[in-house]
Amino acid sequence: MVGEQEVVSPDGKMIFTDTRLDVKRYLVGTGPSTLWVRQVGGQIGDRWLFVAGTAPLKKGQEVLLFLVEEGGRMFVAGMAQGGYQIVRDATGVSADRAFPKRRLRLADLEQEIRAAAAARVRK
Repeated sequence: MVGEQEVVSPDGKMIFTDTRLDVKRYLVGTGPSTLWVRQVGGQIGDRWLFVAGTAPLKKGQEVLLFLVEEGGRMFVAGMAQGGYQIVRDATGVSADRAFPKRRLRLADLEQEIRAAAAARVRK
C-alpha cells in the first residue's frame, strides 16, 4: 500500500519523490514490512521535475512493484514497466500497468512472477 510521500532535493538541483510502502507480502524473497522507494521527479515550491514513464504512485493505492536496490535505496525497476496498480471491482482483482498498457488478473500475474523466479533459480 502506498503511504506518505516526501519530495526532496539533496543537492538543490535534482528533485526526487520518496514514497513509503507498507508491504503486505513478497512474491519473491523476503524483506521488511515498510520500504521507502525513490523516484526521480516531484515538486518543491515553484520548482518541479516531471519524468515521463515514471510509475504512478498515489497515496492509498494498492500496488504490485518490481523493485531494485541501488546504492542503498530502492527504486521501481524499469520505471512504469515495474509498477502495477491493483484494481478490485465486480469482475474480480486485476493488475493494471500504465505503460506499456497491460491489464490481467492478479492471480495470473503472480503465477507469471513465481514461474519466472523459479526458472531463474534453476539456471
